[in-house]
Amino acid sequence: MKKNKKIEEVIRVDHAGERGAVNIYDGQLLALQLLKSDPDMESKISEMKEHEKEHLKYFEQQLAERKVRPTLLLPLWDVLGKSLGFVTGVMGKKATMLCTASVEEVIDKHYQSQIDYLEAEEKEEKELLKKIKKFRQDELEHRDLAYEEGTEFFEGVIYPESLSTLPKNSIVNGDVQFNTGTTFSQGVIIKKGHYKHFERTHGYRHRRR
Repeated sequence: MKKNKKIEEVIRVDHAGERGAVNIYDGQLLALQLLKSDPDMESKISEMKEHEKEHLKYFEQQLAERKVRPTLLLPLWDVLGKSLGFVTGVMGKKATMLCTASVEEVIDKHYQSQIDYLEAEEKEEKELLKKIKKFRQDELEHRDLAYEEGTEFFEGVIYPESLSTLPKNSIVNGDVQFNTGTTFSQGVIIKKGHYKHFERTHGYRHRRR
C-alpha cells in the first residue's frame, strides 16, 4: 500500500482517540461497579464502550495493514483515560455524562474535519471515509444519550447550519420549549432547551459558551 503521510496521521490520531475513549469508559465502569450505584447507567456505558472497541479494532487493523507507527504517547493516554473515567464515575451520573458529552463533541468535530478532507483530497480512500462517517454517527448517538441522561437542559449558543433564524419561544415535538434570545455571531442564545430534539428538528449545532 502506497505511503501517504496525511492518511497515516489520520489513522494514528484516530487510533489514539478511540483507545482513549475505551480507557475512559473502562475507568467509568470500574467506578460504577465498585459503587454499585447505577446499574442502568453501567449498562449504557458498557454498550457505548463496545462501539468504541469496534472503532479501535478497525484502526488497529489499519495501523498493521498500512505499517503505521502508533503514537508514542499511548501509555500516557491509557493512564489519563482510565483516571478521567474513574474520577468522573465516582463523582456521579452528571459528571460521567458531562465527560462523555464533552469528549464526543470534540470527536465529532475531529471526525467531521477528516470527512471534509477525505471527500476533497483523498477520493480513493472510500473505505476509510465510509468507516469514519459510520463512527461519527456512533459518537453523535453517544453524545445525544449523554445530554439526555446527564445534562437534559443547558444554556449555550446554537449555531445554524444555514443563516436562517429560529423564532422565539419555539415549540418542538409539542412539549419542549426553547426560550431564545438575540442572535449571536449568526447563532441563537438558548436559555433552556433540550439539545437532542433541537438539533434533530432544526438542523442546528450547539456550541457551549
